[in-house]
Amino acid sequence: MAKPLVLGIFQFVGPNGTVGSAWQSARDTSSNFTKLSHWTALAKKFESAKLDFIFYAVAYGFPALNGELLDAAVREGRGIPQGDPMPLISALAAVTSDL
Repeated sequence: MAKPLVLGIFQFVGPNGTVGSAWQSARDTSSNFTKLSHWTALAKKFESAKLDFIFYAVAYGFPALNGELLDAAVREGRGIPQGDPMPLISALAAVTSDL
């Protein structure tokens, strides 16, 4: 018997996600990363696409070199700002049933 294929999506609670500005689309809503409605809408889309899970990356701290915050990280929004995914979990559970 074949094992089922499990599909998920990787997310980062920040304005640039994991690819920075590589994904430039008029439909991009990543700048709304501080709004709960952004994440609940995405969760509904992911569930309707039959994904099995969302993996939220968490970073403790900011990009630094020798203890100094990197200017490029601030200028380009690389890991700055970032949000904590834990408060999202119950809200996403409330709007999905199979994700």
